[in-house]
Amino acid sequence: VSSQSGNDIYSAGRSITIAINFTGEVNVVTTGGTPTLELETGSVNRKATYSSGSGSNVLIFNYTVQDGDTAADLDYISTSALALNGGTIKDASGNDVTLTLPSPGSAGSLAANAALIIDTTGPSAPSSLTTSSTTTNDTTPRIDGKADQNSTVKLYNGSTLLGNDLADSNGDFFINTSALTEGSYSLTATATDSAGNTSSMSDALSITIDTTSPTLTSSSESN
Repeated sequence: VSSQSGNDIYSAGRSITIAINFTGEVNVVTTGGTPTLELETGSVNRKATYSSGSGSNVLIFNYTVQDGDTAADLDYISTSALALNGGTIKDASGNDVTLTLPSPGSAGSLAANAALIIDTTGPSAPSSLTTSSTTTNDTTPRIDGKADQNSTVKLYNGSTLLGNDLADSNGDFFINTSALTEGSYSLTATATDSAGNTSSMSDALSITIDTTSPTLTSSSESN
């Protein structure tokens, strides 16, 4: 059992293609149901569904990662994880094929042949957004904050992206905004981990850009 998807960290919504190799040609009939491969994905086990390969020695199963799924090294649940589910898998002579798989984690198993990590947990929202002065004439102010280490932080005004940075090993980041015009802004940030999971928005930091020089409105002369 192997994967035709690259070794990677997979988040919700991404698909993984799993291949089961047989010693000879097999034929799949799905009239009564579609064969499945049950995977170990945390509190709820998911099933990869047969999609193609009938008439060859390799059957393809597809699995789409769902919210809540997790696996440090994706594998199927047991040697009997391949189920007909009302369908049939027969060899070229019409005999039922043996459905027993290698033991999970052993040679020939999915985990042994691939390195597929399932991570659907988003990072914490960035926190402690600060700047040296919340009213400034600097049109590209520096914004500092904290986020999960090694997450990609994006800074927004509303839905407008103002900049991004990679939080360091201590979770510290700073972003110099893109050029802002005079006015008031409500800045928020999100963090995205290496699997592509994105946090909720941070609390807002309100700043004001003031580039207008003061003017003298009146004067008086005294004796």
